[in-house]
Amino acid sequence: MDISDLHYFTAAADAGSFSSAGKALGRDPSTLSRRIGGLEDELGLPLFERRHGGVLLTSGGKAVLGHVRRALAEINLIKAAALKNGAATVGEVGRQTALSYTGDNLTVNLVSGRATDNATGVTDTLIGITEVAVAGSNDTLIADGGTDVLSAAGSGDTLIGGSATTTLVSNAGGNTLEAGTDRAVAFYGADSA
Repeated sequence: MDISDLHYFTAAADAGSFSSAGKALGRDPSTLSRRIGGLEDELGLPLFERRHGGVLLTSGGKAVLGHVRRALAEINLIKAAALKNGAATVGEVGRQTALSYTGDNLTVNLVSGRATDNATGVTDTLIGITEVAVAGSNDTLIADGGTDVLSAAGSGDTLIGGSATTTLVSNAGGNTLEAGTDRAVAFYGADSA
């Protein structure tokens, strides 16, 4: 399974057509169609119903999409951790600094050190967390003053950079990415500032 194929799948699901997804990714729509076809063969189920005006997710595609978004969010955290800790000593063990959430309408605020499920009101206390990935929709992620990595795999999310270097990663369209006070922010993915 190729990570690029997973990106193509989520882009086509968000855009509703291979043509629109291809434009957004700078790829030829026929390449996306062929690569997604290969992914469908590998998984053994059709992900899309292909129609003249675009594509619709099948029930199997809907079932797989959330898992793919979470996997891409985790892959982004792995990449960010590797970039951030490239000079780490082999065998070095540290405390947990990364969290991954799945759910809609979450607020993860590294300034206040709280993660809140806005639907249930349940709140987690965050200590020493510098990397957060969410795989739901309509979530808000706020970086603190340190070096943070915020990653969103759903749509309708808002990622707000801190006052120091922050990396914002968006794997779906329709997200808002805002730079911090010193604008030392790197943007990756389907959205731009």
